[in-house]
Amino acid sequence: MSNALSRLYCCKASSLLVWQAFFMFLFIPSFSQTITRTEPPSLTNARLDSLERVLKTLSALDTNRILTLCELATEYNLIASAKARDYALQAQMLVQNLGFEKGEARALLAMGGYYWSQNLYDTSLEYLVQAAGRFEKLNAKPELMRVYTQIGNVHIRTGRYEKAMEYYTLSLSIARETNNVERIATNISMQAQVYRKHFKDYDRAIWNLQEGMRLFRSIGDIRRVSSNTNIIGTVYDDKGEPATALKYHLQALEMERQIPASLHIVETLTDVSTSLNALHRYSESLPYLAEAIEQSEKGNARHIKIYLYSNLAETYAALGRFQDAYRARSIAADLKDTVFAKDRADAIAETQARYDLDQKDKALRLGQVELAHERFLRNTAIAGSILFIGIAAWMWLLFRGKQRAEAALQEKQRIIEEQSSNIQHVNTALHQQNIELQQLNNEKNEFLGIAVHDLKNPLSAIYLTSELVQQSLRQNKLEKVQEYMDGVRASTNQMLAIIGNLLDINRLEQGGWKFILQALDTEVLSLLVESYQLRADAKKITLTFECHIQPEERIVADYTAFQHVIDNLLSNAVKYTPLGGSVVVRVTSQNERIQIAVRDSGQGLTEQDKQFLFGKFARLSAHPTGGESSTGLGLSIVKKLVESMNACVWCESEYGKGATFVVEFPMKENF
Repeated sequence: MSNALSRLYCCKASSLLVWQAFFMFLFIPSFSQTITRTEPPSLTNARLDSLERVLKTLSALDTNRILTLCELATEYNLIASAKARDYALQAQMLVQNLGFEKGEARALLAMGGYYWSQNLYDTSLEYLVQAAGRFEKLNAKPELMRVYTQIGNVHIRTGRYEKAMEYYTLSLSIARETNNVERIATNISMQAQVYRKHFKDYDRAIWNLQEGMRLFRSIGDIRRVSSNTNIIGTVYDDKGEPATALKYHLQALEMERQIPASLHIVETLTDVSTSLNALHRYSESLPYLAEAIEQSEKGNARHIKIYLYSNLAETYAALGRFQDAYRARSIAADLKDTVFAKDRADAIAETQARYDLDQKDKALRLGQVELAHERFLRNTAIAGSILFIGIAAWMWLLFRGKQRAEAALQEKQRIIEEQSSNIQHVNTALHQQNIELQQLNNEKNEFLGIAVHDLKNPLSAIYLTSELVQQSLRQNKLEKVQEYMDGVRASTNQMLAIIGNLLDINRLEQGGWKFILQALDTEVLSLLVESYQLRADAKKITLTFECHIQPEERIVADYTAFQHVIDNLLSNAVKYTPLGGSVVVRVTSQNERIQIAVRDSGQGLTEQDKQFLFGKFARLSAHPTGGESSTGLGLSIVKKLVESMNACVWCESEYGKGATFVVEFPMKENF
């Protein structure tokens, strides 16, 4: 690995860690008072005990009970997310019974905080947008500036920097109006990331962070002073000045070591190693990474450990310790598979679009009221004029003059209505074209993102394995070479499967798949099941084929498409069935149709899984039991192929009890 590549990777990992920690500071609000991050755990526990005691004294009809539940949900987001969710849900139920508007807004904000802590940013944004609407209606400025900041944080995490800057500016305006020093410092510091990431204006980012430090120091918030100091170091890393960056990281580390129970020390230690790596001081970097990993284990911060082990792998590779680098890379990959289930940026953008559309709709309705009033005044004036003209015509030209005036007026009205109708048709067509173009653009972006993401891991594995192969050849360890080449072959097969699925879905959507329906007997299905016997044996899975139809009953399908469908279902069944489990393929006939059911004994599907089951690039909660890969396209291909053959597919599953996928084809007599 080149020095430039090592430096670039380390800087990116460090940047993500620091900003992720800083967001957590901003997102955990307290409604009755500001809880600073310098508060020791004992004080936090004392506050929780106090709130629990207060809650027991409040009746279900007391609006203060809603506010107390919201505060408890906010506090527990730091230490017990399940309790946070329960308290937030209780607050929502009470709001529905009492009709307490401010309590309703705070309950929505508490739910947004819970989903933020779970990294479910689309759901979090949905609750935050609703809360913002309630606070805007109530003109509740303290809560409004807090929720604006939090919405900006969601947009930062999904790369929508201009939208984030818009909300930070709104919050900052309210903070200055109300002279809230903590919130002024917070929003100035958050704007620094937009200047850094979006505009690449590093000097402005540093100025904002230093100004935020000054304000945090004035209110005694030493933890955020330490955080801003460390983030300034990451900006200097981005500028290519690692020596200056190291100075700031070490200053922040010294402050963090003096703060009790500080999880920020993990990010700071990682950033110190980043700057040392950029200075090619790799041996000095290793102790800081080791300490960071040890500290992250205490907090079970799996999302942080992904970057730590990736950083560690790059450092080992730079030192020529490829065996250690390979192990660290494997740990990082395993952690990533368990933490990140699905990219939800599209759903977040959709929620924000709904909020923007709602705001525009309000303005449009207001404009329509004003337009109706103007139309009334104009029509009144026109009616008076017509009346005057009619009387004058009757007096001077009698009936004939009046008739001509009315005919002319009707002709003008017809022309206006015709023009209005044409304009409406054109606008409707343009709007539909814009929607279709946006959908195509979103699918293109999704396609590229999935391709890059899914191909990156096997490519990285091939690269590291090639280094190990060269090393083993120099040491004449031929048995190791064979072992590593098996890994290369597995990674190559994974890439070919990914590319094949992407080509299949593109071919289907472009109409390039020509279907030729014919009558197929069950021998085709039997051979497909038999071809999976070796894979099932490798995982000690019992694979059973049961046929309960008559020989004259034959399946009507396209031969190639039928093979693709059954192959995908069998592959998934073996992939998600644990060692020693069972897979059963059962063929039956019912109502002049043939059903093929593939049942596994895996984890099964949650209700949320079932909502996205046949969508493109779907990533479900279940994971392959033997380390196999998944592109999220297989079931989408199955659904498109099945529907193109006048057939249907569905899934029957109870979470924890496996899943059964059923495909129903027409019979020969019914074709």
